Amino acid sequence: MRPTGTATAEGLPVLTGPLDQGLVLQSRGGLPLLTVAPRVAGVVGLIGTPLPSTDILGSVATGELLHSFTSTCDRLASSFPRFPDGMNLLTAPPELEPPNLALVGWAMLIYVVLVGPVNWFFLRRIDRMLAVFLTVPALAGGFAALTFLGGWMVRGDDLLLLEVGQLALRSGQAHARWQGATALYSPRMAEYTLTFPLNLSLIEERAGSPSQWPSFSLVLGTRQELRHFQMWVWSMRRFRGQRAVLLRGAITLEPEDGSMQIRNASELDLHDCVVVFRGHTSAPFDVPAGSRIRQAWPPPRPPAPYPQAGQDSRYRYEREILLQEATSFQASHPSTPMLMGWIQTIASGVECSDPRARQMALSLVLVQGEEVP
Repeated sequence: MRPTGTATAEGLPVLTGPLDQGLVLQSRGGLPLLTVAPRVAGVVGLIGTPLPSTDILGSVATGELLHSFTSTCDRLASSFPRFPDGMNLLTAPPELEPPNLALVGWAMLIYVVLVGPVNWFFLRRIDRMLAVFLTVPALAGGFAALTFLGGWMVRGDDLLLLEVGQLALRSGQAHARWQGATALYSPRMAEYTLTFPLNLSLIEERAGSPSQWPSFSLVLGTRQELRHFQMWVWSMRRFRGQRAVLLRGAITLEPEDGSMQIRNASELDLHDCVVVFRGHTSAPFDVPAGSRIRQAWPPPRPPAPYPQAGQDSRYRYEREILLQEATSFQASHPSTPMLMGWIQTIASGVECSDPRARQMALSLVLVQGEEVP
């Protein structure tokens, strides 16, 4: 495995296990010789055809093989789904945001009402009034800084497992594909273990120096593990990934005469759903797991060009970003009905070893119906 950002393939750890979603770079005799796939904090290469012992000991063929591997790592990593840096859920959760500047204003008010007069009487008592030009700025700045730091320190001590993504599937099918971003925020310096399904390929964004990269192990037949995952105080580490998801049942979207029928046989509770079809957008509605919903079609109100993102300001920006991509697809396929809904569960299957980790997730579920002539 070569960590992203390194220029050579020296000192690479050897991994065992299947290589999902690999890309064949070189072949020999019709068989894959070098296959690579992204993994956590780097890229894994699989030599599928044994080389002669002279090649293993170091030859031109070995050098060419490693050159193909290292030169492809960054190109392969760039093919992963990318989300804007402004995704608030993964860049600025409440625990990472600075305290409200109103705290500084209150500190200044307390200074003016209490600290300022005391300072003035003290200087007058010792007959050092000219020192006011030094004590006033020092007290004001120090008092405001202490208040700001105090507000920063009490932001909370929750360990957060965050996720934003999209879960897409076709109507009448239970096979879906999730792609998105996952992050872990830690308010303290500690080591954690992340576990995730075998078919989830992760790659870390903004990885640190090679000395800080975590060790990696593969648990065959069950789940992958990312061990010795080092986190600093008030730090966050983010990953991008994608995986195939098998739901317990299908989600079906069927146009009927004067109505649109939605059947949800999966385990997902869909919230704030809308149906978009031929320029019309339905009013938001919920589709609980195991339910059947029938919506009048076309909707009895003026059509909206894009579905709204809901009233939850905490996730409003994430909703807008995810909806833009979905609605642009529907605009290019006006004869294809589409159901859009939201789930607030970890769809990637990532889990943290710390039982205190609090999950905050938001994924857009896209159900593409059959094209209607």
